[in-house]
Amino acid sequence: MENINTEALLKRIEKLEEDAARADDYREICNCMAGHCFCYNSHDQAYEIETFWTKEKQDAYYNGNTTPEGVAYYYINNTKALRAKQREIVNRVYDMELTEEDKVGYRVVNMLGTPFIEIAKDRQTAQGVWMTFNVLCHVDNDGKPQPSVSVGKICAEFCRENGKWKLWRFRGCPGGFDLDVKLSNDGTDKASDDADKNKMNFGLPKFTEEEEKILNKRRITKEYALYEMGYQPWNPAVADPPLPMPYDTWDDSQSFFQFID
Repeated sequence: MENINTEALLKRIEKLEEDAARADDYREICNCMAGHCFCYNSHDQAYEIETFWTKEKQDAYYNGNTTPEGVAYYYINNTKALRAKQREIVNRVYDMELTEEDKVGYRVVNMLGTPFIEIAKDRQTAQGVWMTFNVLCHVDNDGKPQPSVSVGKICAEFCRENGKWKLWRFRGCPGGFDLDVKLSNDGTDKASDDADKNKMNFGLPKFTEEEEKILNKRRITKEYALYEMGYQPWNPAVADPPLPMPYDTWDDSQSFFQFID
């Protein structure tokens, strides 16, 4: 016992505790993103916003909508409107009486690959990039399922609030491509015999001027058109976002989200 270097032992313990804390940061950040994917699949958007998203960062971002209030309003109400349109079609075509609680017609499964994550040295912010395998399906105006499959890439930034990691900003990135798939259980045995036509507009809502104020939309410096997001022979590979680099504390200049003021 007399030969123990107490100072060195204490430093080693401190280093182990720091490493363990950063490992748990990584786990919680991965759970935060997985929580988003899980809640999107189960259409529990309100729970997701309450559990996994920042309440304090006024430059929160999702699909062009900013502020915690704007992100929540868009995400919850946009998906609610999509489900309402889908439910109307399903009830009409399949002669059912489904309600909002049934959450039918519109389905999203975003499967995440192993992420590339950098956590700030001060452990207050983090950045991550994920490769994704995305499977979506909705019904058209005639009730016929319209599946789509793609591989892609997403990036996100996270902040620590009250000791918990929260989603701060999130967006899809270019570099993926679409796959042609056929749905094996498409429900055509219950559908009408009409020809496949009149593809629906997917039920996207139109917001009022007052609702637009709540959404508080902001543009980022580089916005990609839909045709740039998928694969075409002439679309170049794009390193967007760049892989995050180690950093000590947050600096807006390093963000994946540069806004046009």
